[in-house]
Amino acid sequence: MTTATPRRFPLQALPLAAALLLPLVPGARADAAPATLNLSAASEEVRPGQSLTLAIDLTVPDGWHTYWVNPGESGMAPDFRWTLPPGITLSAIHYPAPQRFDDGISVTLGYEKRVRLLAEFQADPTLAGDTFTLSLKATWMICRELCLPVESTAQVTLPRGGPAEPPAIHPDVAEARRRLPRPAEGWSIAVSRSSDSLRVRLTPGPGVSIPAEAWPRAWLFPLRRGAAALNTPPAWSGDTHPTWTATLAAGLGAPAAGEPFEALLVFPDLPLPAWKIQAVLPDSP
Repeated sequence: MTTATPRRFPLQALPLAAALLLPLVPGARADAAPATLNLSAASEEVRPGQSLTLAIDLTVPDGWHTYWVNPGESGMAPDFRWTLPPGITLSAIHYPAPQRFDDGISVTLGYEKRVRLLAEFQADPTLAGDTFTLSLKATWMICRELCLPVESTAQVTLPRGGPAEPPAIHPDVAEARRRLPRPAEGWSIAVSRSSDSLRVRLTPGPGVSIPAEAWPRAWLFPLRRGAAALNTPPAWSGDTHPTWTATLAAGLGAPAAGEPFEALLVFPDLPLPAWKIQAVLPDSP
């Protein structure tokens, strides 16, 4: 069974530093439509030694949005706290590519209407028990003219399955998995930094075809908050197609020498997948 009990607290939209420091103040707005969290399993049982996927569906009222793992210049990334049976561990939570929101005051990254995240778990081969309850407590935020942190709880209880092939995955979850950003395997990726900018040189891997006209419309969304400015698009130059270089304004949280730069390469409004890129900045000479 899955339950969700969101609680809302009003906050005025704030710059990043203030949003991080301000506590949650009780007092729900009566005119705000509810935001909901639903937790569901991709398969009907837990099998020892195999993986398990849960779908986290976040639904927000029309005109509102919630946030990606890097929320941008304001807002708050979702915070998920799990209570799991012994022998089941969380491997990762996968987010689809976000949208970019610019209200003229701050630029943020997130989702409208409904977004489906996928939480991946691993069951130990020695897993004991007949039923397993996975419980989630989430704190997340929705924003419009003001921002409302939301507290939600949900749980799923599944029976034990026998040793067999991996269970069938629900088609909706399989489709959500296909929509996730793809790892940039086989790509040539190099990142360098000056005092005020980052340069990212990309050559897609074998079998990946990205039209030349798509690159000038592409964005790079850093996974680390503040790694690069979001208020202006990257400046793209085509070295020799298919190699392209993006120049981004470095943010206050830009990586230093020897640190990784991770980002999503996103093509808004084009029928192209997003790609997850990563490279380590070279050490200073």
